[in-house]
Amino acid sequence: VDIDAAYKREFIFLKSQIKELKKQKGELTSKMEQAISSAQKDLDHQQKKVVSLNATNEKLGDRLFKLEQNAELETENQTLLSNTVKQAALSLEVPVKTEQDLSLYFDQALLRLENSSKIRQAKGAFYLESGQQVEGNLLQIGNIATIGEHDRRFYMLAPAGEGALKAWKGIAEGAALFKGEFPAVIPLFIYEGLEKAVHRKPEQTLFEFVQAGGSIAWVIVLLGLFGLVLCLLRAWSLRKYAAEANYIDEHCHPSDLEGTKKSLEEMNSKSTQRNLFLKILNLRQRGKENIHDVVDEGMIQEHKFIDRFGSLILVFAAVAPLLGLLGTVTGMISTFDIITEHGTGDPKLLSHGISEALITTELGLIVAIPTLLFGNILSGWGKNLKMTLDKVVLKLTNETES
Repeated sequence: VDIDAAYKREFIFLKSQIKELKKQKGELTSKMEQAISSAQKDLDHQQKKVVSLNATNEKLGDRLFKLEQNAELETENQTLLSNTVKQAALSLEVPVKTEQDLSLYFDQALLRLENSSKIRQAKGAFYLESGQQVEGNLLQIGNIATIGEHDRRFYMLAPAGEGALKAWKGIAEGAALFKGEFPAVIPLFIYEGLEKAVHRKPEQTLFEFVQAGGSIAWVIVLLGLFGLVLCLLRAWSLRKYAAEANYIDEHCHPSDLEGTKKSLEEMNSKSTQRNLFLKILNLRQRGKENIHDVVDEGMIQEHKFIDRFGSLILVFAAVAPLLGLLGTVTGMISTFDIITEHGTGDPKLLSHGISEALITTELGLIVAIPTLLFGNILSGWGKNLKMTLDKVVLKLTNETES
């Protein structure tokens, strides 16, 4: 009984505790929901505020960028204006010290432009070709050309440096120009300014041209000369051989072997063709096989003589451009070495390697093209001579066999 009563009391107590806990849970849940709702509203407000601040920041950034651009542009304009004023003061020689008096600069510039577009005469000095400075009359054609007159002689003038002029070449039309008469063609020396002197470019000799190409250029030249000598020797020998072949062809009559032999004996005894055909005629009493042995052996020797120097000439034609390419490579390597050591500030230092590269290529092609051309022409000539020789041999052997 006591246990049941105690159990019931405990059950009632626990039940009341559960009810109290559920009540507290509901209150806490309600408070949390209210807190979350309030926090969400505050978060939304802060997000809207952040978006607004970002938009404002972007607008301010764009405005700041434009202001910086305007400031840089203003600085550039100020610098340009200052440089313009300084340049105008130096070139126009106008005593203006303030930038507010720019109208005077523009007036002087327009006046100078107007004068530069006219043809005007004035007294002045210039240097003759001998280096003597003389006084004379100057006919200035704008600011691009000047004609000088001294002692009734007329010259086209070129810049001598530091504003001076010098005689470049005499002209016959000078008198008419000073009278205001302008021919259809006027010889003039056109220049950009008088501050930098213009010098005559010395004519480069063939030796200097090859020397600029370096040692490989000389090898190509020697190869070309040797190839030329071989072409001349081959042409001379083929011409002589062709004359003998034509003579034999004309006097070789299958029906008159004795007359043919007599005509052959009248030829030069050093002729290999003469000796070959005489052997064939002398062996006419022997068998067919013996005659063909002599013909085959003799034709081999004749073909060797006809083809003499032919392969070597074509080899020279093939080697010459390769040597030019080798010179190009060595010249570029030399140029890069100079750039590595001295930089690119001095063009004269670079010109040596570039000259070597270009000149060797040019010389290689100059040697290769005619050598290849004449080599093939001579080879074709040699083939025609072989055909002529074969034709005569065939006529003679056929008659002998018959």
